[in-house]
Amino acid sequence: MFDSKYKEALENMKLSESFKAGLINKMQNSAKKPVPKGRLVLASVICVLVLTTSVGLAANVATKGSLFRTMFAAMAPQTTGQGPVPTVTPVPTVEPTIAVTPYCEPTATTAPVPSKAPVTATPTAVPELTPSITPTTTPKATPTPAPSGRIAPSVSASAGSNSVVVSWAIITSPDLVGYKVVASKSCSTPKYSENGYYTWITNANTTSCTINCGASYNGGDVGCFTGGQAYYFSVTAIYGEEWQKIAGNAVQVTMPGTPAPTCAPTATPVPTGRIAPSVSASAGDNSVVVSWTKITSPDLVGYKVVASKSCSSPKYSENGYFEWITDKNATSCTINNGATYQGGDVGTFTGGQAYYFSVTAIYGEEWQKIAGNAVQVTMPGAPAPVATNPCVEITVTPVEGGVNVSWTKTADATGFVYYKVVASISNPNPKYSEDGYYTYFEDPNCTSCFIATGSGYNSGDVGSFTSGVTYYFSITACYDTAKSAGNAVQATMP
Repeated sequence: MFDSKYKEALENMKLSESFKAGLINKMQNSAKKPVPKGRLVLASVICVLVLTTSVGLAANVATKGSLFRTMFAAMAPQTTGQGPVPTVTPVPTVEPTIAVTPYCEPTATTAPVPSKAPVTATPTAVPELTPSITPTTTPKATPTPAPSGRIAPSVSASAGSNSVVVSWAIITSPDLVGYKVVASKSCSTPKYSENGYYTWITNANTTSCTINCGASYNGGDVGCFTGGQAYYFSVTAIYGEEWQKIAGNAVQVTMPGTPAPTCAPTATPVPTGRIAPSVSASAGDNSVVVSWTKITSPDLVGYKVVASKSCSSPKYSENGYFEWITDKNATSCTINNGATYQGGDVGTFTGGQAYYFSVTAIYGEEWQKIAGNAVQVTMPGAPAPVATNPCVEITVTPVEGGVNVSWTKTADATGFVYYKVVASISNPNPKYSEDGYYTYFEDPNCTSCFIATGSGYNSGDVGSFTSGVTYYFSITACYDTAKSAGNAVQATMP
């Protein structure tokens, strides 16, 4: 009954030699005597169980222990006669040791286990889920208005039946001097004084101005407003004694009505009391004193003291001006040898040179100009020194709502024209006119300027001053014959 086929089957089961010998001996003894029917059934069952167990052991060996670890994962660890076997600590990530096909989940394995030592199966590690984080948006900081409230006007404009109404939001800054209503046919961002002006409004509570078709314009490219022509309208706010100019946005509107047959402005009757100043002038030790009679008109805004070397009847604004006086009780002005003049043909007053002196009175919100008589006087003293066109030193201080820009007064105002406040994002040495400008000052004694966050810029790479952006700031001193750029200072706009 027991032949070579059974022996071969036992060999394939990979049982121990003692176990196989005992099994063979038992089967041979059983074959010598008849087996009861019940024992034969029991023996068959035992053989089936032994065969099944052997196959399981063989499969377990073939899978390197993976089969039993899966079957007995929930069982407690066993011990041997040599002492307890340490429990294998689960690791977060199990390195697979068998080849896998792409997109198939790898089979987890553990390190090799010493021979005959029962092991505790290591459960498959479950990756820890990282919670999804919803990014929070940091609200953009709203620029804080400048401490002094020096802001750009917010402008709108609309066409009426035969006119255009220019409107703006009221400005409550205590530094406000007035508004210049400006326009242009070709410039999309008109401002005073580069593009002239239509009217000058000193009532801080005024928020609109009506411009009729056919009305005349001062300077710029308008001439007179004509029906059917599109214009860019804006308002420039004037602040402080230094007359800082901040231009508002521009709005394009077509003037209604028919084209004007002629651009000659209609003469406006002169209100009572608007008279021409009566002027006199005399030479002192090293200066000339210009005097005039007091004007009592309630419409008087101020006086412009003017001079010229070549024009025998100088007036503002055609011949520039030396000083702007808003004290209505003032009746004289002293001009020293070497003093600087704004515009015109004077440049710097120099000893031995004859000049025509006069005074122009400014009246009303429309800034009507009435020039007085002119007097010729020779400036006493030695000729003024030759201009050296010096540059100035700048400092920049960030404050709430913007930056304060300060600079040293020019060491030689001979031929001085104005200071240009310039800035750049990319050029570490900005200068006028290559990098545009923010504003300019014609008074050589002016040495500071506030730039509010959000303010606009002319040309260059600035656009508008933005909070959090770093800029290079500088001052270019402009003279009759040269432009002198000063040092540059880097600062971040708050």
